[in-house]
Amino acid sequence: MPETPDVPSDTVRERLDEWLDAQDVDRVSALKSSKERYLYLGPLIALVDGLLWLLGDVTTNFLQPFIVLNVIALAGLHMYAQRPIKDFKSRIKNRVLNVLSERHGLSYSPQLFGRGHEDAFALLGLVPSGTDRASYEDEFKGTVQGVPLRLFECHLEEKRRSGKRTRWETVFRGLMVEIEFNVKDFHRRTLILPRQGLMGWLGTKRHGLERVKLEDPVFEKVFDVYANDQVEARYILTPTFMDRMRLLRRLFKDKPLCAAFDKGSLFMAVDVREPLFEIGDISEPLSTNQTVAKMEEELEIFEEIIRRLNLTTTTKI
Repeated sequence: MPETPDVPSDTVRERLDEWLDAQDVDRVSALKSSKERYLYLGPLIALVDGLLWLLGDVTTNFLQPFIVLNVIALAGLHMYAQRPIKDFKSRIKNRVLNVLSERHGLSYSPQLFGRGHEDAFALLGLVPSGTDRASYEDEFKGTVQGVPLRLFECHLEEKRRSGKRTRWETVFRGLMVEIEFNVKDFHRRTLILPRQGLMGWLGTKRHGLERVKLEDPVFEKVFDVYANDQVEARYILTPTFMDRMRLLRRLFKDKPLCAAFDKGSLFMAVDVREPLFEIGDISEPLSTNQTVAKMEEELEIFEEIIRRLNLTTTTKI
């Protein structure tokens, strides 16, 4: 490991499972270490609490800092106790995703550096623009079935103030996908957005774009389409393409799915509101539970996008 892309996928999975089995000692050790930290430090915090309670002045002025200190102590205990598990999961995740991404002809990076990776998507209206904070992880880049593809996870937040309190509100957390394809005669812009109706259109203020009326009532119950070239939009939105978009939406379990064709590229944003590509429960051996299978399925979704949308270098929409 890592495997080369010409190795059969079943062989890759078999060797990956063998490697995961070899990590079982570390898995058990991480679980044991985490449990011990809870067992050792939990009673200590309780003892300190008891002493403070006995020695303290049990009044409103005492209770408030007492509760705050307890919350901080318990949060710190949880973070400290979970550290062995978190470190183990991080190591396994990086190895698994490197192997699986190479199997699909992609390179994997756990982090994205710099800022503004979401700018092109925001400019197209697929995600909110001008957000106060953005973070990124899990970037995949490469060529799938002859089509250049890049995808990454993005978390966008805005700062909300209420009186003296400040909180961060998630406005987007999900996947951003950019696909280039060999269709040279696309020069304009077509947006495909979750169905919002008239109020959604008035709220977006997409100057220069007009609503595209389609002859597919099933599609129009799910998506709104806007374009600055009605002819080109209808050329893209064939019955086959609309069927594929509905299927993709179901692949993402009906989470908000947006897409934009803009000058020969397809941009997609899926607001799943949860992190993907994560190692889940490690109470059982990783080669026998669904953790790796779920990560593999999530990664295969994007090959499915290219296949379902038929964006190969030898075909059009």
